[in-house]
Amino acid sequence: MTVEGARGVQLSVIDRIVMSLAGLVLVVLGIDLAASAVGYQGPGSLAPLLERWGGGLAEGLVSGALALFLGAYVLVLCVRQEEDEGIRQETEMGHVRISLRAIENLVRRVAAGVKGIKEVDVAVHPSPEGVAVALSLVVHPEVPIPVLSEDVARRVRDQVRETTGIDVGDVSVSIRNIAGASKSRVE
Repeated sequence: MTVEGARGVQLSVIDRIVMSLAGLVLVVLGIDLAASAVGYQGPGSLAPLLERWGGGLAEGLVSGALALFLGAYVLVLCVRQEEDEGIRQETEMGHVRISLRAIENLVRRVAAGVKGIKEVDVAVHPSPEGVAVALSLVVHPEVPIPVLSEDVARRVRDQVRETTGIDVGDVSVSIRNIAGASKSRVE
């Protein structure tokens, strides 16, 4: 069985909005610079600025083209769909591709089902063995952390292998916090 995988950086909605605005500003700046270099003198013209900097036609056109290109590139990055190539397995019957998000959801469910775990954050990355899993947990105070860590790592490894057929090379467990005890007070 051959396993391949890759994953890029994910942009949040705020990231996309900020990058889109920056891209639009660069596109408008590029158009304005180029137009000002060829003689546009209307509202918003950057001709006086070009003259003050000692730039002529060539400098204005090059600067405008560069700003226009960079703005367009940033806009393309914002609208491009992120691909989760996942893990591709070659089997006797052909190939199967399982997305890393699907594996993350499976790991999240398995870890959340372990007694003593209150919250789970998961990251799954391709590794030479198949996938590597990083867990960040908030645990209840009454559970021994070393026992809990071994238990969740074993369960994740077993369930991912059983469900997907993909080996889990490394399970990294990080205890992010210990939840406050919710004991009722009797007076």
